[in-house]
Parts: sequence; C-alpha cells; structure tokens
Amino acid sequence: MPLLQPALAGEALAEWRRKPGVYRLNYHHFPLGMHPLALPAAQYAECAAEQGRFWEFSDEINADFDRWMGQPDAEARQSFMAYAVSAGAKQPEMEACLDKVNTQAIMGTMTILQGQFGVNSTPSVFVNGIRVGNYADAAQIRAIRAVTEAGPGAGNVIAKRLETMR
Repeated sequence: MPLLQPALAGEALAEWRRKPGVYRLNYHHFPLGMHPLALPAAQYAECAAEQGRFWEFSDEINADFDRWMGQPDAEARQSFMAYAVSAGAKQPEMEACLDKVNTQAIMGTMTILQGQFGVNSTPSVFVNGIRVGNYADAAQIRAIRAVTEAGPGAGNVIAKRLETMR
C-alpha cells in the first residue's frame, strides 16, 4: 500500500476521532527502510504522544508531508520539532524524550504488527478492528460504518463484511 494521502487521511481520521464512543481508532507506525525519515517521524510522534499531542502532531506532519519528504535528515528533524511545537508540545520535553526514545521498542512493535496483523505500511490504521487500506475508498468507509452501526442480530452480515476487508 502506498503512503497515505494526507488530505484524505485528515478528513477520515478527523471524523473517526470526533466520535470516540463510536469508533475505536488504532494508528500504528511502520517505518519502512526505504523511507529514511519514517523512523525519525515515528520517534517524534511517540514523544508528542507522551505530552498528549499525538493526534495534533500527526495532523501537522501529514498536512505537510510533501515538503518534509524532500528534506535532508537534519532539516526534516527541525521540521518535525516545529510540527510538535505547533501541535502544542513543549520543546524541552520533546528534546528530553528524543534523547531516551526507545527505537528498539518501535522496531520490535513493527515485527509483532507485521506478523500478527499483516501491517506493511506506515501509517497503518485500524477502525473498530478493521484495517483501513484506502481512505478514499467509499466502499471501505461504508463497510466500516455498517459494521459500527449494526444492530443486534447482524452478526452474520458483519462477519461477511469483515472477511472481505481482511
């Protein structure tokens, strides 16, 4: 799966995040080796999360994806810090976190995600346990809503829909 299209991701994720009682959203890093800035982006995201600013940081970094993707490492890291601060994180706490961020833990989680859930791209998003592969696919969005909004007795229908999405 190609990297997420930022504008589409922003719209879909924003809707799901606005309804935490309806949608359970899981967002996973999967820093691919071919993308040299993926691991630093994941590290900054984890540090923003420590300050309760994960989603705000994610919105910032996805909105400006095309710009930072072309930057050299040091410049991209400056951009990531600016996104974190813009998202409401405090720079001194970000710097302290980045000094201790556990890269091995991020990489270990990748191995588990790949093995158990077939995650192979970054970011990988699951809504109510269903992996979303294409945020622009209206059929996938409808299927997630149908499963989420199904009433009692819809178990067989839900099971069939889930199977088509795995």
